[in-house]
Amino acid sequence: MCQNHAIRGDLHLPEDGDVGDSTVGDADLSQGLMSRFIDSLKAQIAAYRHQKAREGKRCHRTSVRYVWVLEQPAPGGKKHYPLLANTNTFNAPGSDDEQGKGLASLIQKAWLSAMGRRDWPEYLTLVHFADNPLAFLELNKPDFRKKLDALTFRLSYMAKHRTRRYSNTERSFGCSQG
Repeated sequence: MCQNHAIRGDLHLPEDGDVGDSTVGDADLSQGLMSRFIDSLKAQIAAYRHQKAREGKRCHRTSVRYVWVLEQPAPGGKKHYPLLANTNTFNAPGSDDEQGKGLASLIQKAWLSAMGRRDWPEYLTLVHFADNPLAFLELNKPDFRKKLDALTFRLSYMAKHRTRRYSNTERSFGCSQG
């Protein structure tokens, strides 16, 4: 059976100033932010799979695949990163609160880790998920084409030119290789 589970979310950068009781000026937004995020997400999924195996629970082997783009609605506006990640380890996004254990929570924790804010739960709100963020594609199912078309339409958001910002100093697109 050939299947794929994909989740779509937006990774926002913190505003300058205060977030709750925290000051954001020292969040690590340096070059390599998305690489740090992806590395953290892969490590967290590997740890999750290892924990499930220790508990004697079956967990699908998977490779994390992803695509992201840099979006900035207006010059000088707040940048954010629309993201599509897929992994067959999870069949639901799970909760996105501080105690969450599902994919949504791991994405949030990876984003905080990439910014050097792993222990700052007030930053969890910087990751936004749409309603029904997870898509399930199974090649041999009768509804495969319909679901693929719906996912393609959802991903077309990431291809719009109007809000893309291109730069010689900052990457505006990234994806998994191989």
